[in-house]
Amino acid sequence: PGELERRGLDAVSLRTRNPALLHAWLPPYGVAGRWSALPPDHGLLSAVGMASYSQMSYEDRPVHLVTPQVSYGHGMLAAGAIAAGLFERMRSGEGQALVVSGLHALAALQASGTMEASNLPPYPRAASSRGGTPNYRLYRCKDGLWLFLGALTPQFFIRALDALDLMDLYVGEGIEGDYARMMQPGNRERVGDALDERFLEKTRDEWMQILHDADVPRGPVGTSEEWFAGETVAANQMRLTFSHPRLGRVDIPGLPVKLSATPGEIRGLPSPGDAEAITSHTPLVSPGEAVAGGPLAGIRVLDIGAFIAGTYAPAILSQWGAEVIKVEPPDGDPFRIGLLGFMGHNRGKRSVVLDLKQPAGREAFLDMVRDADVVLDNYRAGVRERLGIGYETLRAVNPRIISCSVTGYGLEGHLSSDPGFDPLLQARSGLMHSQGSDEEPVFYTIPINDDASALMAAFGMITALNARARTGEGQDIQTCLANQS
Repeated sequence: PGELERRGLDAVSLRTRNPALLHAWLPPYGVAGRWSALPPDHGLLSAVGMASYSQMSYEDRPVHLVTPQVSYGHGMLAAGAIAAGLFERMRSGEGQALVVSGLHALAALQASGTMEASNLPPYPRAASSRGGTPNYRLYRCKDGLWLFLGALTPQFFIRALDALDLMDLYVGEGIEGDYARMMQPGNRERVGDALDERFLEKTRDEWMQILHDADVPRGPVGTSEEWFAGETVAANQMRLTFSHPRLGRVDIPGLPVKLSATPGEIRGLPSPGDAEAITSHTPLVSPGEAVAGGPLAGIRVLDIGAFIAGTYAPAILSQWGAEVIKVEPPDGDPFRIGLLGFMGHNRGKRSVVLDLKQPAGREAFLDMVRDADVVLDNYRAGVRERLGIGYETLRAVNPRIISCSVTGYGLEGHLSSDPGFDPLLQARSGLMHSQGSDEEPVFYTIPINDDASALMAAFGMITALNARARTGEGQDIQTCLANQS
């Protein structure tokens, strides 16, 4: 704070020269307060916020996050804000000053962990580097290798207990078939200890096959090198190769969000630019009147997502003014069991119940599509087509519709039909290995793959709205948890 003014690079000074300018300022620790003048550093930002405190570890103390997750989130949130500002400028012709701080990013990445309710206990700090509940934690196998059991919902965990031949725990004394009892203190530890012993009876490959056959979410703990060289990254075109005059071959991640009609492009590695060409740019604006209520005011989003990765993206759009209608099945979003977690990732929405598996529910949904701008889902690959609500069907109803689909592993590759949860990608991509070690991996508390997928989906949807303002056409958007890993 104050440095931009001293250099004459603040929003007021620069927008005097160019009123159409979007001036984006990303102060790490906010614009005021005791920490605001600290130097930019992801470790300091994680410490000032709650990220270092809440991170699981071997010991009960705050720890350093090996990967700069808050800084990544800061950049992604800023990209979405800039896209929203550009969309508003399309309508008003006016630029504006944007402030996206690292504290904003912390709030975005801890959407549920920073919430409180008077009738609920405080959000618990995890007591183990492996995860706090038996259905959602790391397990060591007979060969010393680790896997993550991602049975987040009661249905998945009951299926896992059956595959592990441990259903006697679920129906036995103290639990008697009540899932809530299984998660109570005492029972939770007893069930976890039983799973610890059972996983030590077979190798990881054996358990991976058994859980796969039972359709139980699971992920082997690997390294980042293995992941980046693997089939899923290749299937999603997430490894690009460039040549550098000094470094030689350089491999970098690809585009995390794929737009069907106006695809992005990584044009190359950073290189010197031509100052004259840079200064000759003419902004694309359409002067009009500013719309009250945020940059996305007047935009209607239909959210048929669940859990975090998909459904959090429309919540971000709602904060920038969009009207979001959450369409839930009769049983509701399975993540409603998360209470504050559900509320944190679904704030700012209205909700309706439709059974999309029934013709009447499907037709009612398509009627809503006629007056909507965006539809978001995070079904497994192929599910929206089987329900009769794939992009081509939506486009036939509304040619201007923008459809965004967030999957676990993308539409291609051997994992494309697998259920995807954040820690499964943490395990496969090497995140857990990098925060821990070969001896014992560590579960990241921030659901970074979920949050990053939501932030990138939000960015993609706003980018598509910008494109539609020029072309009049909607398009299909694809992203996945694997692309953020």
